[in-house]
Amino acid sequence: MMEFLTSEAFLSIIALIFTTFFGGDKLGQYISKIKNEKLRKVTETLATAGAIGVEKTYKEFTREIKKGREDGKLTEEERKQALNMAKDTAIAYAKNEGVDLAKEVGMDALEFAIESALALAKKKLNK
Repeated sequence: MMEFLTSEAFLSIIALIFTTFFGGDKLGQYISKIKNEKLRKVTETLATAGAIGVEKTYKEFTREIKKGREDGKLTEEERKQALNMAKDTAIAYAKNEGVDLAKEVGMDALEFAIESALALAKKKLNK
């Protein structure tokens, strides 16, 4: 795990997520600067997969639950279920793109990408 935390791939992912939070319009610019083609594809797929996982899970699972509650919040068990749904969707998307996220970046990075995409979606909704 420590090797991954200091790898170029992890640093690229962190920079990608940071860029997404503080300048989503700059995301494409950041990805285009990655010279290693495989790393660029993995990074781009990770970011896209996280966003797709969040969007699909929201549309198919969380939206109706939140609408039906006064506080608009999920229970802890529902949050876990939503995260698992988002991960499954992201993994399937990436696999379709020819990227094995579990192998290339690991599940921690995938969860981080999903949580970042969720935070960005919430930020956009609150504008």
